[in-house]
Amino acid sequence: MTGRTFAASAPRHTCEPSNETLVHVNEHRHDSKIRAVVSGTGRHLPDEVWTSEMVEARVNRESGGWTIPKDIVRMAAGVVERRYAPEGTSSSELAARAARRALDESGLEPQAIDLLIFASASHDVAEPATANMLQAAVGCDNAAVMDVKNACNSFLNGLEVAHAFIETGRAGRVLVAAGERLSPTIKWNIADNTDLAARLAALTLGDAGAAFVVEASAERDRGLFPGAFESDGRHWELSTVLGGARCKEVRRIGCSSSAAAPSCSSSQSSACPGSSSRCC
Repeated sequence: MTGRTFAASAPRHTCEPSNETLVHVNEHRHDSKIRAVVSGTGRHLPDEVWTSEMVEARVNRESGGWTIPKDIVRMAAGVVERRYAPEGTSSSELAARAARRALDESGLEPQAIDLLIFASASHDVAEPATANMLQAAVGCDNAAVMDVKNACNSFLNGLEVAHAFIETGRAGRVLVAAGERLSPTIKWNIADNTDLAARLAALTLGDAGAAFVVEASAERDRGLFPGAFESDGRHWELSTVLGGARCKEVRRIGCSSSAAAPSCSSSQSSACPGSSSRCC
């Protein structure tokens, strides 16, 4: 059985033609005697729905006279609607709600999980790993825990880690959960078209939770396939949610020096979702 599962951070953009050949990792015949099988899935969607028309209307209200091109979010990204979680909701809370549903579907108790992976772009705090908060919320007391963070690819990479742990015999049952709480990072006050180019990706974002339970199986005709991932870090500026130590450098692509950071109450500042050093 040969598997090819491909995912990338973004389409490859080059300044000159290239005839590079992508070397596919793990494209060989899949001979592992242990397969990693998804036995349960879960999701959680907050109740509040925001259409792209509502997002653009808020940008227009808060941008001091500048008007966003009509229907630009849907035309540029294909996003029609997204969900926003209530204020004070954490990434781990969204992940925990999805994780409980995945466990219910798999028929497993939380204590049966060997490895718990929190795989999201957002997080609760800079330290410790958000997987610890998720473990406490779900009750996976016997599991080792870790965060896997790689922006939009986080969940896919979390599955890759689960796959590797199971097929090498290091874990029998793995819970991979994501809790994206990205709406607080959105800057609604956009100055001009240059600023929009840097901010458009954030206008597509929403909040949600998702989870997979992955188990070891001897079945030969089902399970996760190996994957090959490729990134080109030279073009990291093409899709950004601004914040962190590189924020000043990114101002050259539209981040205004006077832009305000997403706000958090003083009592919650250490647990605010997103970067722990937001400056834009």
